[in-house]
Amino acid sequence: MEKKLHAVPAANTVKFRCAAGGYPQPKLSWLKNGRPFRQGGYKVRHQYWTLVLENVVPADKGNYTCLAENSYGSINHTYVLDVVDRTPHQPIIVATLPANTTVHIGEEAQFQCRVYAVGELHIQWLKHITRNGSRHGPDGHPYVKVLKSSDVNTDMEFLTISNVTEEDAGEYICKASNYIGEATRSSWLTVIPDPSNKCQISTAVSSVHPGEELKLSCPLRSTGTIAWTKNGGSLRANNRTTLEHEVLRVQGATPRDSGLYACTSEGKSLFCFTVNITGAPYWTSSAKMEKKLHAVPAANTVKFRCAAGGYPQPKLSWLKNGRPFRQEDRMGGYKVRLQHWTLIMESVVPSDKGNYTCLVNNSFGTINHTYTLDVVERSPHRPILQAGQPANTTVRVGEDAQFQCKVYSDAQPHIQWLKHITQNGSRYGPDGHPYVKVLKVDPF
Repeated sequence: MEKKLHAVPAANTVKFRCAAGGYPQPKLSWLKNGRPFRQGGYKVRHQYWTLVLENVVPADKGNYTCLAENSYGSINHTYVLDVVDRTPHQPIIVATLPANTTVHIGEEAQFQCRVYAVGELHIQWLKHITRNGSRHGPDGHPYVKVLKSSDVNTDMEFLTISNVTEEDAGEYICKASNYIGEATRSSWLTVIPDPSNKCQISTAVSSVHPGEELKLSCPLRSTGTIAWTKNGGSLRANNRTTLEHEVLRVQGATPRDSGLYACTSEGKSLFCFTVNITGAPYWTSSAKMEKKLHAVPAANTVKFRCAAGGYPQPKLSWLKNGRPFRQEDRMGGYKVRLQHWTLIMESVVPSDKGNYTCLVNNSFGTINHTYTLDVVERSPHRPILQAGQPANTTVRVGEDAQFQCKVYSDAQPHIQWLKHITQNGSRYGPDGHPYVKVLKVDPF
């Protein structure tokens, strides 16, 4: 069980074993990425304490944890599976990317497209447009504009739109193609108008610290209703926000409460407040940072992203194995895209393995996050038999006996099953080699 990381080609069979003892006999269950692994698509051989996944695909990547427990306690062990896709196929675009995105006018919008493919990959970013009031031409195909076109050797491609305007709103398409076929996936960009140009009275600035109460008092005189908005959207009362006619209160302010607030009197005058919640850094895309272990083949490009917010704007720096990551520490150096909070290493090699930590800090505090990189080298080598297989087996007369042999090899191996035999009372011939009988010959 010492080998925790298993990197295997797609379509292979993977077996994870957690042999355990105890009294009373412990029960075995399995988790994937910390959640119960529901039956379907795999086998559990309880007599061998083994989980078997056949014909693995990239979606099978993840952490597999065995739980062995009885009335006296429980123990667990986690294996990490990485699936290297080597089977020729048309590009496959990850279902959740590119994702729908909402930004304010003047901000930056970014779409990501993650693609599984074999061979040279060509990616285009397209945008649906209209001509003469129609989105489709006479042939029924949609009108599109090519925004970006590139041949890439990475599995992640980005489209960045700076200084967004209302005209940038619409449907965007990632189109990936190789020599086998193509795949497309679309997403929408929503642009929120900037209400500041509608403020008829000078704008006030309000700054508070995180955790404090944000209180705004509307100076407009009115016997009617006063309505509040934030960044152009309507504000409603909730467990943190109260609206008491001309006074708005937000309990336990956080940096996310920063923005442009406005009050209006009966839809006529508009008074604006620019609110800054001065505070420590925080992650803006924590869900996209959950994958901490990245196992990739040598020569690939790796990107680590630590998107963060805070006021004042925090600064980003990187460590490798706990020490400042300098350009001279890596052959060929690396790139840091500060506007995307991203570290990029091209053509990774085994010496790039290690822990990469992003440090984000401002005058109010510091946060950090660590990614682990493993580089799978594909150097030719003789076949490697997995330790512990085939295992000694004991059966009764008449029962079935089964041996298992797991082989790691880059080239297709030739496998034989042999049995030692005796001839004329001896197990060895005149040349000193043992007598054997060929029982089975298999291609891998």
